[in-house]
Formats: sequence, C-alpha cells, structure tokens
Amino acid sequence: MKRLMILVIAALSVISCQQDAGGNRILGGGAKKPTGSARAATAVVSNRETTLLSKDFWVFEYYVIPGNPEKSFFNRGIWYKMRMDGTFDYGHWEELLGNGTWFMSEREGKPVLNIDAATDDAYDMNWEVNLGTYEGFEASFVATPESPQPGTMTKVINLMSRPTKKQFGYE
Repeated sequence: MKRLMILVIAALSVISCQQDAGGNRILGGGAKKPTGSARAATAVVSNRETTLLSKDFWVFEYYVIPGNPEKSFFNRGIWYKMRMDGTFDYGHWEELLGNGTWFMSEREGKPVLNIDAATDDAYDMNWEVNLGTYEGFEASFVATPESPQPGTMTKVINLMSRPTKKQFGYE
C-alpha cells in the first residue's frame, strides 16, 4: 500500500509539473523549455526586511494554490537564497534550479518581494511578505494580484542549508 501511494504521488508530481489547463507552466517546473531574463541587479536597501530575507535559505514549507492541491504539494521545497547585492539563487529541494535578481517594493503599505528569475520566467513572482514580530525564522508570503499566480499563500521557514526531502519527511 505504501508503494502504491508513493507511485501515485510521483505520478501526480510529474503530471502537475507539466502545464495547467491554460498551457502555462507552474512554479517549480514545466514541459516547455525554460526561458528567462532578469533585470539588472542593484544592491537592496538595508532594512529589517531585506536583512532577514538575505539570511540563509527561505524554504516553502507549505504552498497553497487555491483549488489546486497537486500543484500546491509539488511546490513545497522550493527555496530562495537572497543576497544584499540584489541577486538570488533558487531551487527545489536539493537541486539548484537557477538565479536571478530581487528587490523590495511596497503595495498598500506592505513590503513586497519581487523575484525576477534570469533562468526561467515561470519562477517570476511578487510576494507580499509578512515577517511578523519574530526574528525571521518563519514568514508568510502571499502572491500579489499582479503575480502570475495571484492568491497563492505560503509558509516559509529559514534554514541554514538547502532543504532535503528527507528532513521534511517526503523521502
């Protein structure tokens, strides 16, 4: 029974990382050849948000795309490693997928993390960031209405190294 469940989950992951009904790639992979370009990197202004965001690896522990549990499950384990020079690396679990540039902006008085992937535009996102009052070990990112996946909600955690499927119980 356990093997059957693993096969079903693996099959759903393969199917979900292809294309959605509109032919669009989802965040985290796709059937189309990855293409991308990013704006030029500029150093980010040092403040509480940028300092915390540039600390270690921010990993999507929970990823919720309303109405799409398969894509939501597949996108867990995506991570960002941001640097104060305005560049970042991103990946999925142990794998490095690419890089790009990031900057902060504001929407209705709230901080927005703008991700511009240089290697695959499917990873471009605008996240409203809520770091709360704690010291940056957990946060929530919510995709803005202007994002490719508006309404997506996430819980991200800060880790000192790239995440592994094993440490999250998915291996």
